[in-house]
Order: sequence, then C-alpha cells, then structure tokens
Amino acid sequence: MPKANEVNNTKMTAEADPKSAELQADVETKADAAEEKVEAAEVKGEATEKKAKTGGKPGRKPGAKKAAAKKSDKTETVYIQWADQEVELTAIMDKVKAATKSLRAVHEINIYVKPEENRAYYVAKKTRGEEVGSVEL
Repeated sequence: MPKANEVNNTKMTAEADPKSAELQADVETKADAAEEKVEAAEVKGEATEKKAKTGGKPGRKPGAKKAAAKKSDKTETVYIQWADQEVELTAIMDKVKAATKSLRAVHEINIYVKPEENRAYYVAKKTRGEEVGSVEL
C-alpha cells in the first residue's frame, strides 16, 4: 500500500504533466469498464444457473410438463341404410382394404357405394397405376 506522501507525489505529478493526467483518466475509465464487464458476467452466470435449474426456460418450474392431449371418448359411426338393410361404413372400408392387392403401395382409395346394386366400387391409386374393383355390401 502506498504511503501518504507517495500519493501526494502522484497527484502533483499528474497536475504538472497533462499527459499523465490524461493517461490516469484513461486507466480509470478502463478499470471502470472492466468492473462493469465482471458484474455483467456475474449476473449472466446467475441467470444461466437459474436457467439450468429450471429446465432451460426462465419462468418454468422444474418438472412442469405440458398437459397431455386428452383422448376423445366420443365414437363416430356412419351407417348406410336402404331397403331394410344397414351397413357400417368401416365394414365397407375394411372389405375394400382386404380386396386390394399390395395395400402398402396404395396412397389413395376412393370408394363409391351403390346400394341398389348391393356393391361398393373402389379405385385404389398406387405409385404405379391404379387398381379398380368392387366388394359386396
């Protein structure tokens, strides 16, 4: 630690030499800037620690998860009725899928129901052409 008379000598030298005073002010400014950077880094370090503890996002509690999408308990069934007969749509679709050859290659199926003929006609569009057929209702 400098003695009191050394400090006075430094002040007198700064007053006597303007370049010294300028350098002294520059050093003090740089020291202040360095202190601010250290303080900012410490604050940032604290924020990073908090972020790590909370799962990466500020404001979230650890272990908090989004609510899982609830599965619907509703069932939807489509029936086709005509002349004392009734057929469920899914039954027709299952028959068409069973009748289609190489179902993996199919990317689109169009089904046309003709109750008066008691048949469902289908067009299965595949990667190489299409397959046309019919199934009995």
